[in-house]
Amino acid sequence: MRHLNCALPFAAALLSSGVASAQCVTPKLNSTMAEFGEAGAAVAVDGGLLVVGEPGAFSAGPDSGRVSSYMRGANGVWSPSGHFWPANLASSDRFGSALALSGPVALVGSPVWGESDLGCVHFFEKTGAAEWTLRTAVTAADAEPFDRFGYSVAIDGDHAIVGSPRHDFNDGQSETANCGAAYFYKRNADGTWSPNGKVFETDPAFRFTNDQFGWSVAMSGEYAVVGVPFGRRNAPSGSGWARVFRLVNGVWTEMATLTAPGGGAAGDTFGMSVAIDGEFVVVGAPNVDFFNADSGRVYIFRLSNGAWAFDASTTSPAPFDAARFGNKVAVAKGRAAIGTFAGEVYMMHRTPVGLWTQTVLVQDPDATGSFARSLSTDGYDLAIGDPTDAEFAFDGGAAYIAPFGHGSNIPGQAARLRVGDTFRACTTWATNNGSASCGSSGKSKDGGDGVTVGEKRRGGP
Repeated sequence: MRHLNCALPFAAALLSSGVASAQCVTPKLNSTMAEFGEAGAAVAVDGGLLVVGEPGAFSAGPDSGRVSSYMRGANGVWSPSGHFWPANLASSDRFGSALALSGPVALVGSPVWGESDLGCVHFFEKTGAAEWTLRTAVTAADAEPFDRFGYSVAIDGDHAIVGSPRHDFNDGQSETANCGAAYFYKRNADGTWSPNGKVFETDPAFRFTNDQFGWSVAMSGEYAVVGVPFGRRNAPSGSGWARVFRLVNGVWTEMATLTAPGGGAAGDTFGMSVAIDGEFVVVGAPNVDFFNADSGRVYIFRLSNGAWAFDASTTSPAPFDAARFGNKVAVAKGRAAIGTFAGEVYMMHRTPVGLWTQTVLVQDPDATGSFARSLSTDGYDLAIGDPTDAEFAFDGGAAYIAPFGHGSNIPGQAARLRVGDTFRACTTWATNNGSASCGSSGKSKDGGDGVTVGEKRRGGP
């Protein structure tokens, strides 16, 4: 078992003064042993279940992709619980490029699926210890080549949203290329999923070529958020914006348009990442210039008296050039996680008096790769993707799990996973006592050892 060295604690002031401690991440899950597997390109975690996208995995040919899953046991150890992919997977489909998870249902985006890159999403449900069943596979009814349908996905309960950022608007009278759209889906009584509406920018005054509405999406209960990082609202090109929708009488209805205070500057890319949980929306603008170019900024909005209002904004305490603070964001239970291109995740919490305070900095223990290129939290665990990790193979990738409750208002949770312990899977993951195992194993199609999967498969589009 390898023990990782934590960085020294440092002080930071983010909206209110507070001391932030460095945190090592455990466990580390190396899902594929193959070069260019890119495990961690997408991650999603919910209720002790973790799914890791590996779009470069050799499941049905080069870059066909797969998703690996893990379960947290009662002893806190994460164990492999199967790989899955659709039966009609083909080379270059890159299944697993985007992921969302709600209970046992995983929504998987493959934005370059098919010969013309129409894109596709698959709804899989965990139906056994290592068994995933395909419920629905769908491409947008009005999809066109290179729409990138499935570039972003989100799901909560019986509802889901899928981004298609390069979808063109065409009403027969005018056309706007790559302005983007997002599609809603709802779960049927038999577990399958059906379309439930399409949204896009309907006002031609704010619909522009390459806006890429749907670049990012998020969902929580009756609310959904769509990021438009290359659009503009009475502001320079590429300043970005986001839109909040609410489910009203079964229809997803526009509720609010969010922008940076003052509208932002050209190229800020407000909306590159979005997250929502309960009363908070977090929006990343990773190309904001703060002391240095593209150092990044994050904006937080709060639902108050039926309206979404600006609550706070924050920048990195180390705003390096091209750090892109806010490239990925996650939020749950009044806490936020903010990823950067510097291989760091900043954890914050909202104090009882309404100040957002940084409490923990999570750093890449290997100091290589692309740590924090994907994030997901359920309020208990934080999943972090590192798709170019090379511990076992060049760009083989990895995913990490860190405890999410580090704020002073959530005492004791930080001790749930021991700092310095590393658990690897699959084929080997180290247990707390240093022993290694992988359960029932068989040869996986990427050339490495993997857990045998009992998967029911049905064809997709």
